[in-house]
Amino acid sequence: MRNREIATRYAQALYYISKERGLTDIVYEQLIVLQKALEKDDSLIVFLIAPNITDEKKQSALKNIFGPRFEKLLVEFFLLVARKRRESYLLEIIQDYHKLVAEKKGFLQVTAITAHSLSADQRQKLIEKLQAKTGKKVELTEKIDRDIIGGLRVQLKDETIDGAVSASLDRLKQKLTALEVA
Repeated sequence: MRNREIATRYAQALYYISKERGLTDIVYEQLIVLQKALEKDDSLIVFLIAPNITDEKKQSALKNIFGPRFEKLLVEFFLLVARKRRESYLLEIIQDYHKLVAEKKGFLQVTAITAHSLSADQRQKLIEKLQAKTGKKVELTEKIDRDIIGGLRVQLKDETIDGAVSASLDRLKQKLTALEVA
């Protein structure tokens, strides 16, 4: 099974059980907190995937870290993920859970990758254009990637719209190398 499929299955399971228990929004908010923490410092994931740390220590650490702060369902879910040795998929599971919740609420999660931060005006115009194109409310996340040089790469669901300068240069390079010089 591919990595994305594993993360998606776990996210779906978490979504359906949280929905069943009426905890979808609480789990969503708590996962946002966790995601931000993991993106700043991945030491928890490094700890969880370390082969020299026993399962008992991992389980104990998860209970101590999350038990007092997170919904019981979420703590149980983290323990399951650790038992099944899926800790390395945790960020992907969180991202997929967010996508599921957004989709169910009629939102479309979109990532805009640029070389520099978008201004408030650029951000608003992009959101408006994407909403007009998709017919859905857009939740826009920005990522900075200096390698794209300029322009914009937009990722929405299973589609990528690549208007990055680096992509244009790559396409031009391919055309030039395909030319036969007489």
